[in-house]
Amino acid sequence: MVSIYEKEKFLEAYEKAKAYCSENPTIGILSEKIMHLTLKYYFSPFDSDHEVKLGGFYADAINEDGIVEVQTRSFKNLKEKLMYFLAVTNVNVVHPIPFHKYITWVNPETGEISKPHRSPKIGRLTDIFGELYGIKEKLDNPRLTITLMLIDTDDYKNLDGWSKDKKKGSTRAERYPRELIDIFTINSKYDLLKLLPEDLPETFSASDLNKLMKGNSRNSYSAINTLCYLNLCECIGKEGRKNIFRIKKENLL
Repeated sequence: MVSIYEKEKFLEAYEKAKAYCSENPTIGILSEKIMHLTLKYYFSPFDSDHEVKLGGFYADAINEDGIVEVQTRSFKNLKEKLMYFLAVTNVNVVHPIPFHKYITWVNPETGEISKPHRSPKIGRLTDIFGELYGIKEKLDNPRLTITLMLIDTDDYKNLDGWSKDKKKGSTRAERYPRELIDIFTINSKYDLLKLLPEDLPETFSASDLNKLMKGNSRNSYSAINTLCYLNLCECIGKEGRKNIFRIKKENLL
């Protein structure tokens, strides 16, 4: 769990983001969502250190440790940017993971807004594996840090989906941070092993890992693929049609 200091620092960054948005009403048009902006202020509190041009790219922010890139989704889109930035300095890729989501439904036709309710789905740090697969070639670079931010959120969603109640396939209007719950930092490829379930058996299949991670199969298959690519995991055979894996023992020392 994070300290009171970190929670207060996060709330202060959120207040800065809200103030900036109120002063710059076109921010939504520019696709800079408030969660993204909050995390920029958390790691780099000064506006002058945001959106800094380096070569042919813009860094979300810079601070005394290097470049900060806030990535809410699609890590694979970072590849070209990371290749350039990592050749220049240290890079911290910050990724928010919603822990508890409080959902409010908005009717885009009438403007009616529902009362918020908490989603039964809970975010987990292991959700990151589905994204890390997209930059697995960069995960062994000593200049790269990945910071996972587990955050309670308020999600406002439009009733514009394809189902009868218009909820399935709906679009999210905005995601507001509510509270910082936890921070996990990946400084080297070995830190990825700390994300694995503590009760993971010595040998396991992808389906075994998926059950323990309690997520979707994309995360478990991506985890195994990424760990094998980084030489942290290996396939040792088959049981029927299932591949059986183990974490390399030398990495557990």
